[in-house]
Amino acid sequence: MNKQNGEGILYYEEDTVAEETLAETLGSTSLPTEPEGASLIRFSKQFQDGDTEYDYAGLKASDGLWYLTGRRAPQGMEWEQLMVWLFLTGPMPKIYYATELRELQ
Repeated sequence: MNKQNGEGILYYEEDTVAEETLAETLGSTSLPTEPEGASLIRFSKQFQDGDTEYDYAGLKASDGLWYLTGRRAPQGMEWEQLMVWLFLTGPMPKIYYATELRELQ
């Protein structure tokens, strides 16, 4: 279960999902590792309760946490928390990350 702290940042309680339960849920699934040096990701997410895909962008802020677009998307997550949220809410999407940013001309 996720909760909101006084600053409006969502976080996951560490004891909500026991490690063994998570391991059973993941089975042999390997979650993507955080790309080194990346601070911008994009993915399309389909949730368990529908066929609609939603496009998201994620930004890794200076605090080291990931923030997503979308009104109901959790915010202020570590990479592992983001990957678990993606996995547990429906099919795991392909995640794309920016390797270079260029100035607009």
